[in-house]
Amino acid sequence: MTNTSKTLRLNSIPLEGDSIHIECKVLYFPKEVYKAIRIEAKSTQKINKPLKQLADFIRVVHPDVLHINYINERTVNEPWIYIEGEVSQELLADLIETWFSIVYPRITLPSFNLHIESFAEDVPLIEGDQPAHLNDKYHVVQNHFINQLEGKRLVIEDWENDGGHIYESFYLKKVHTKQGPKLIQDGYFDYRGEKWSYEINLSLETIPYERTYFLHIHPKVKRWAKNIYTRTQGQTVHPYVQFPEGILTLKESPLIQTDFRWDKGWDRLLVELLRKYGLDEQLPAKEELNNDPYSFLSVDEGCSVFVPYGNHLKKTTNVKPGMSMKERLQISEQIRDELQSHWSGFGYFPEFPKALKQIRKDIVTKEVDVHGEWQLEVYYKDELTKDLVVNMLEEQPTTKVDFMYRSPSAIKYVQINDQWGEGAFHLPDREALVDMNRTIGQTLTGEAIPTLALFEIQPKEEFQNKIDPKDHLRKIYAENGRLTQFINPKEPKKTTSFYESKVKSGLRDLMRQLGVSKLELGDPFSDLCLVGIRIFKSKGLKIPVLTAVTKDAMLINVPSFKSGWLDYREGLLQMVGFNLNNRIHQVKEEHIYREIEKIPDIKNMQVNIMMEKQNCSDVMKSFHNNKVHSGHNAHSETPDNWTFIQLRAGDQTPSWSVKEDPTATISGIFQFNGHTYISIVSKPATMKESNGMKVTRHSSRVGKNTMFRQESAVEVFVPKVSDQQSIQEVVRHTHLLRESNIQTDDHTLLPLPLHLGKLSGEYFVSINEVEESGGFV
Repeated sequence: MTNTSKTLRLNSIPLEGDSIHIECKVLYFPKEVYKAIRIEAKSTQKINKPLKQLADFIRVVHPDVLHINYINERTVNEPWIYIEGEVSQELLADLIETWFSIVYPRITLPSFNLHIESFAEDVPLIEGDQPAHLNDKYHVVQNHFINQLEGKRLVIEDWENDGGHIYESFYLKKVHTKQGPKLIQDGYFDYRGEKWSYEINLSLETIPYERTYFLHIHPKVKRWAKNIYTRTQGQTVHPYVQFPEGILTLKESPLIQTDFRWDKGWDRLLVELLRKYGLDEQLPAKEELNNDPYSFLSVDEGCSVFVPYGNHLKKTTNVKPGMSMKERLQISEQIRDELQSHWSGFGYFPEFPKALKQIRKDIVTKEVDVHGEWQLEVYYKDELTKDLVVNMLEEQPTTKVDFMYRSPSAIKYVQINDQWGEGAFHLPDREALVDMNRTIGQTLTGEAIPTLALFEIQPKEEFQNKIDPKDHLRKIYAENGRLTQFINPKEPKKTTSFYESKVKSGLRDLMRQLGVSKLELGDPFSDLCLVGIRIFKSKGLKIPVLTAVTKDAMLINVPSFKSGWLDYREGLLQMVGFNLNNRIHQVKEEHIYREIEKIPDIKNMQVNIMMEKQNCSDVMKSFHNNKVHSGHNAHSETPDNWTFIQLRAGDQTPSWSVKEDPTATISGIFQFNGHTYISIVSKPATMKESNGMKVTRHSSRVGKNTMFRQESAVEVFVPKVSDQQSIQEVVRHTHLLRESNIQTDDHTLLPLPLHLGKLSGEYFVSINEVEESGGFV
């Protein structure tokens, strides 16, 4: 049962000391090597990219790297790499030699010496203060704490027995990735023949208007894949590799993350490095690894290989990603205790009571009207799909179904096998794709009224070694004025009612594409204009997509293509025609503001502008903490009726528990400071055994029916509020906008305007990428 009156406790440790003392070794880049590559390179870019590749290679292979500085003409005489712990001069030299031989095969590597010296610095832990040398203090301090935790033993207790007892324990080991080190369980557990391990991410973050740093602790489950076939041909997987102890001239061989592609095999840099030591045969052949990855999880000779499971892999896993509240709290508390024994500057988990009550009083349910006629096309294989749609839309037209939309003026049913044959959409090659596009194109005509197409089609897994047609179908249907939504056929083991919910969700998402939402803001806030800013990144470009929701309209704008403000439906249809190969206008923060000013009647509305920090920080630069605190920035000069809301989610926000009951959940709005709040939504309504969220990995460990709750805390920061609203009112409405998407009864991670912008990528990013890749699976 959801607890609504308890205290929120964050699994985040405040760093209350003013500084932390770090001792390490520093390595200088060999001047002889830099001189050789400077002569060979004809541009700065031809130096920067290879040097970044070398830095990533060293960061992954050599343990305990705290920081690697950028190298150029000015900094070549300054410290390059900071390493905490054991330093292998021989390994570092071999890394440089291997990299040089691959990147610069036409020139001879000059003789060089590595200069290493001891180094110490007090790294300040006050926002705004920077260290003299270890300037990337977020990653430096984060990596330093991870180094202190390696080898520590954690214990998971079964709290359901009186007094509790030890059920399982594990040791922590670092895994070195290009993004920096993480902590992972040394070993693995088994669940019905499938393997998984605990993983712990540490994230050093600042909170707006707080001078203290916070170390967020995120316990997770890392699932290991049983195969390495990817959905898209040539896609890379990133296995973790553990070499036998004592090789690579290190006392303890690191667990590292590398690249593997089915068509090319192992990362070339790693293979060439191991060849220097006569160890390249230690890596399993790609055929062996693909046939049985689990046989390499723990080997007596050679290297162990762990392939992380991900959605880019074709086959699914029965191990679910959730983790019980108990496990999260136990792991977080033990991490905190271990770190407090190392450094006395750690505080305790912060606690917050609920800040806002009665948050629904200004919200009214909206009975949706689509503002005009529309028609539906249903493409089905199973007669059940047709029957369900008929029941929902034709036999109950006056009820507006349970999600309140007006029935279409016409419905067209197309039996896929009758129309295009038994093997429709199974495309073995590009020629078959061209034939499909031509055949379907001949059957489609332009429609005078908005038209939606619901497709029953197999999931990606069914198109092994063939082209997944969904993106191509979406493109050709959009070119003929139709928005599309795909649903998977009914699974034999699933109930009809479960499949009915999927069909209903598909219809709801078509409503979203048509410009329909589930809730509207009532008086006294009916004059709100809700704007979302989403940045799509492709081919080195940053392309903003703006959405706007008012009481009368749902709009979209892509400034890079000078689309102007369009009806949301029309904007989606146009997005498939945007070509990233054409020269486009690079949009900056001030350009986005000019586009927002063009929203119809905007001067007469209160404007709430939302963005997700992780997504927008490269473009919306005035929202960086140092600029927000200064008060002199681009957004502070905007009109008085504009309010700005910046959100953070994922590892940049803390996991949490309920102080009074570590097994309970909680929802609501919690205040961190005058400008910053935490929004936690209630447990999803669809979190039932049928969708796997109730299945535990070890039923005897945490209770057979323990519900696994997905992370849903979002940080809501209001750096500027209009003269007609209060910060609490803005936060309350932002919180409620997480449940206003018509597609689902559950909450969404992002509020409606940002959710609309994110989903628009179905018609934009995927199409442009498919055009380049050919869409092969």
